[in-house]
Amino acid sequence: MKKKKTLICPLTKFTKILGGKWKILILFVLSKGETHYGKLHFLIPKISKKVLSENLQLLQENKFIKRKLNVEDNKVYYKLTKRGESITPILKDISAWIKNTYPNENFEP
Repeated sequence: MKKKKTLICPLTKFTKILGGKWKILILFVLSKGETHYGKLHFLIPKISKKVLSENLQLLQENKFIKRKLNVEDNKVYYKLTKRGESITPILKDISAWIKNTYPNENFEP
């Protein structure tokens, strides 16, 4: 018996891979450049270390980010891959749209 192929809406695929509270924010922070784990945690203060680690691992598994250990300072650094860089313009557009749609909000930089 043949398995039936399931059709997936592109937005369903998007939310399956990048859904949740933190992945988009992590990608947006990394769009500013490579940074180490501690600085990521500092820049996203409301995320727990456990949740940050889990989300970084998922983003790495889906090839949005690369992880590397710098032996000189013994820190783990993260940066966007080409796939991760390809979503940066979309994230910037969403950020601009939110600022225009909610002009009376005080957004963090």
